[in-house]
Amino acid sequence: MSTSRDRDSSRIARARGSPPQQHLGRREVARGRDLHVLLAPGHDDHPAAGALDQPRIVGRLRQNVLGDRERAVSNFEISQRLFREVGDRRGAALALAGIGTIAVEAGDLRRGEEMTREAWAVLQKMGDHFAAFEIAMFGLRYLLLAQGKFEEAIRLLEENVRWARDSGNRTLLMIGLINLGIAEIEAGRNVPAKVALLESLNLARALGDVSQVPWALDLFASLAVAVGDAKRGAVLLGAAEGGRRSLGLEIWSSEGRWRDRTRDACLATLGDEGFASMFAEGTRMSVEGAIQLAAALP
Repeated sequence: MSTSRDRDSSRIARARGSPPQQHLGRREVARGRDLHVLLAPGHDDHPAAGALDQPRIVGRLRQNVLGDRERAVSNFEISQRLFREVGDRRGAALALAGIGTIAVEAGDLRRGEEMTREAWAVLQKMGDHFAAFEIAMFGLRYLLLAQGKFEEAIRLLEENVRWARDSGNRTLLMIGLINLGIAEIEAGRNVPAKVALLESLNLARALGDVSQVPWALDLFASLAVAVGDAKRGAVLLGAAEGGRRSLGLEIWSSEGRWRDRTRDACLATLGDEGFASMFAEGTRMSVEGAIQLAAALP
């Protein structure tokens, strides 16, 4: 049975594993609004009207990320200054993370990492571990892995998994374990990756939250390929795809690239017909059957 803390984490669950630019701006570009309007005198969000509404303002700012980049940077910078003026360190940190997101989208990973890391450190120091967790999962993890900083990413994610475990929030723990599994795979640590991913699948089963299962199965497929079991890898890819279809889930571009890499490796071993047969078998599998197949990986 899921707890209220688990349910409160559903917005993070829906955004799991995605690069920061996807997490912050997806499908909202057309509805983006300028901060000059949001914070104009007389507007409900203007400081004169009371405390700044962080989620409302930062959420609207994030809508600009994939639209007008220059405008988005200006908006985030204005919001950061205003949050600082009213002594709102959390809001300023979130705005800084937004600027880092745009830097990443523009291809400046180093600058994006510096800003995201600073925002994360501020939130950690404030004791706002929930917001820090979100930035670690969807900001720093992506940035560190993209730059080949595998060991650092693992240390960061292990710290966040410990916090999630201590907090008793099983949804965040499930997400943290999946992200830790990603980093372990990238570092070539297949056994620790399997342990983390299997625990995440068991949590998904206990919570009745199968939305995370397809992504975990894709990762198990890559582990199967790594140990030379291309057939199991193809079946797991099919099971992941079948799960996404049944749940109406889309695949993030980061997940898509990972899946395509695993699929190419399976194709190289099995050939087109062999892969198609195994993949189709996977699409017909039940969730429980797919989890059992993943758990039986040597």
